[in-house]
Amino acid sequence: QWGFRSDTGYGGRTVTFPIAFTKQCFNGHVTTKRGGDSANGNNYVDNLTTTKMWTVCDGGGGYWIAIGY
Repeated sequence: QWGFRSDTGYGGRTVTFPIAFTKQCFNGHVTTKRGGDSANGNNYVDNLTTTKMWTVCDGGGGYWIAIGY
């Protein structure tokens, strides 16, 4: 599954998957929609579940992908 975290500002947000994974989410990744030259690109994913993951995007918003089954 994939999508765009369209919030503004910096920091962490929960991404809720459009469709829950049946068994497990193996991996998640997020990229930054750069907010300018001052954005450092500090991006990470944490707390993966079958329904959501915690994402941090430096720059406000970013594309995400989650892989599971």
